[in-house]
Amino acid sequence: MMYGQETLNGHNVLRYGWTQDFFHHFRTLTADGLSLPPMMQREFHQWIRPYVDKYRNDPDVVAKLAKSHRFYTVRDVQRGLSLLPQPLVDKSHHTDRRSILTSPSFFPFIEEYLKDQSVILVVNGKKDAEKLSQHQIPKNCQVCRLTDWLQPDQVMEKKRALWKAAEDLVAKNQNHLLFGSPVFLGWLRSRIGHKLLLLHAYQRMIHHYSIGAVLEQTETIYPLTLITARYDIPFILAPQVFVTDRSVLPTRASHICVWGPNYKKFFQRRGIPAHRIYTVGNVSFESKRSEPVISQAEFRKRLGIAPNHRILVFTSQFYGETVNQMLTRWIAYAVKGLPITCLLLPHPSDETDYSEISRHSPFILPSRSVTSLYDCLANMDALMTISSITAIEAAMYDKGVFILQPPLPYHYELTNNDSYTLLTRLHAGVTSRNKQELRRHLHHFVKKPAFRSQMERLARSFRSQTVVLDGFAGNRLRKVILQALKKGRQ
Repeated sequence: MMYGQETLNGHNVLRYGWTQDFFHHFRTLTADGLSLPPMMQREFHQWIRPYVDKYRNDPDVVAKLAKSHRFYTVRDVQRGLSLLPQPLVDKSHHTDRRSILTSPSFFPFIEEYLKDQSVILVVNGKKDAEKLSQHQIPKNCQVCRLTDWLQPDQVMEKKRALWKAAEDLVAKNQNHLLFGSPVFLGWLRSRIGHKLLLLHAYQRMIHHYSIGAVLEQTETIYPLTLITARYDIPFILAPQVFVTDRSVLPTRASHICVWGPNYKKFFQRRGIPAHRIYTVGNVSFESKRSEPVISQAEFRKRLGIAPNHRILVFTSQFYGETVNQMLTRWIAYAVKGLPITCLLLPHPSDETDYSEISRHSPFILPSRSVTSLYDCLANMDALMTISSITAIEAAMYDKGVFILQPPLPYHYELTNNDSYTLLTRLHAGVTSRNKQELRRHLHHFVKKPAFRSQMERLARSFRSQTVVLDGFAGNRLRKVILQALKKGRQ
């Protein structure tokens, strides 16, 4: 989630310390004035996973790497890894660059707020294609399929030269714990080819479509932040979902659009200067919030919920089947004998089989064809989750949150720091650390109006510090984009 811990633990010292090693030792692998290793950060983090898992609790390895790079906080990592390429001296390419390069995830915003702008929608994968298939493309938008721009023959000569250079660099670093691995060179060669293809494709897009600004939700997956810095083109980062440090550390975006006060503090504590941060809100929330929902009576009728029952919604996450099954057992124990019906809303990435438990009271697994997420949020009495973004969406409806905090085992990507405790640390609701505590809280919720009122007050306070919800997020984001088109990166 977006508010991770600031002091680096062993996992993150290794993750980012070895990243710094990679950037430094292989910095001469360049193409068109850009160093390739920073473009490989996400893939590199996946490749080093066995090493991080093995050595994260080794105090000698961790301390040595932390001291070597002076990496003790996330601010240190931002300082060490965020170096930008030298911009081109010749800026004649800036003439009349007015198009906005973005992804289909921003389509509702584009449709309403960028009608008068030239927009290039880059389709990269099935999810992007599916999103676009749900809409009619406006006349001001052009669809650009990334696969159509990949030209392997155009980068073959450069790839061969870089492969040879990579071999020489690996030979020079044979004593390094990671780079001396016999499989590292093979991995590096494959990534060189991939990044050259993307670099060539995006540079052609920038020139062909006269790109003047890029709008994206994340920046570490593709080389766009480095390319835009090279061409002195604004890169506008506007996350619409919770993001982790792995998505924004380091951040090189010229413009960072945040949801509210807490999000702004998150970036400032990572060393991002205030003039690069814009409090905008969340255009996705506002778009969904305006959608109509069914009435309470109709909702209960469709799902067969008794009129005297409190409605709780459990939104699962991708913490694994073991965790999700444990939480359903918590809930079953906690609601026993109470007038409560619990709706199970699995995360899209949750592969847990809830079919058996949903056959038993008090659980219902509603079909998306019968009721939507926002129908559930609007008509429920409270939410239950570990750290889902639905906690904010629930707060949009002044609904309280039961924060479930089971013991979570270490996982390389999901639980490598304390980000899953975000809702507890921000006092977003009532925290339960075991099934007995949850039962006590649910008993108070059913029996005590004052307890319910307190939960609603916590939800409103959490919402006010987390996201600006005044209906003008779209206008503010549009203003940031147009100013960036006019003034550049600054």
